[in-house]
This record gives sequence, structure tokens and C-alpha cells, in this order.
Amino acid sequence: MKKIPYHNSTSKAVHVGNITILPGGTRDVDPTLLPEAKAKKVEPVLAKNTLSKKIAEILNLSISDLQKQLSALSNDELTELEAGENAKPAPRSGALTAISAARIALASQKVGGDKEADEFKVLVESMSDEELAEQEYPAESYQFAIIGDEKIRREVKAFKVEMKDYSVEEMEVAQGLYADHPEISLIIEAALAEMGDQ
Repeated sequence: MKKIPYHNSTSKAVHVGNITILPGGTRDVDPTLLPEAKAKKVEPVLAKNTLSKKIAEILNLSISDLQKQLSALSNDELTELEAGENAKPAPRSGALTAISAARIALASQKVGGDKEADEFKVLVESMSDEELAEQEYPAESYQFAIIGDEKIRREVKAFKVEMKDYSVEEMEVAQGLYADHPEISLIIEAALAEMGDQ
């Protein structure tokens, strides 16, 4: 499939498939992986009213409650949940990010103990951020899952260093900026609760 240029005009890194586009950067991506293309694909599925009752109920939950349900879902259920979220008039980016993270976690569990996967993980951990951003693997592959986990780990680690000197006000601003990043959102919530106790 022919790739098209995609420009990230946001202040955070954007992931399109297994490609990371840094703020202000432009990368060639598969157009079928863009959010607009995904939304078009799921409309016919939902028009047939094929969402299971379980998934329909989860879609109505808040993002934090939705996150708590994800670890119990299969890959097919995560796909159905993502389709349902994308079909909403206003899909929640935080929910979509959480679903993607759950999919990556599920794929990572499947490769545990695999010598080839373990060696690839060591290789990925040694890559620079630039090298990591250039990696392209199919979304269903263990490599994609390992790269996704490493990107999330690095983002969380960088944020933990950055937030050490934050005031409550700065933490509240960060809460808005990272609303669509489930792991960092949880760190911020815990930090704000701790700051409130002091």
C-alpha cells in the first residue's frame, strides 16, 4: 500500500501503527491506520448492531473504569471495543490509548519466555529514541508489542523525572496534557492525591 505523509502538529508524540511521529515531525504512514480511516471501517460493523452486550456496557464507562476492565478482555473483544469507541460521534482518545496499551500488554504476555522475543526485547532496550521511532513491524507481531511497551516505559520514565519539582498547579496542567495517556494519568492522579495529603 502506498504511504502518505502525516504531520504531527500536536505537542506530544503520535503513534500511527508502529511508527512514532515526534511533535512537529512528518513521517510516511499507511493511510488505513489513521484515525479517520479506522472510523470509516467500523461504521458498517456498528450499523449491523453487532456489539456484544458486554462491550456495549464497557463503552459506557468512564475512561478510568474502562481501563479496569481491559485486562480481562480477549484480543477480539479489544478489537470490538476499539471499533465501538471509534464509531462514537466523539471518540475518547484516552479510551483508545488505553485499548491500544491493553492490546500491547496482551501480545507481550503471549511472547513471554520466547528466546527470540527476549533477545529482541534486549535489542529494543538498547536502541536510541530515534532508532526506536524508525522501527516498523506488523501490529500483530511480538516485535510491535515489545516496541510499544518500550515506548510507553520511556515516556513514563521521562515524565517521572520531569514531574519531581511540579507544584499542584503544574501537575493539574500536566493532567490535562496527558489525559489520553493512561499510565501517566495514573501517576498524576497518585501524585495529586499525595500532594493533597500533605
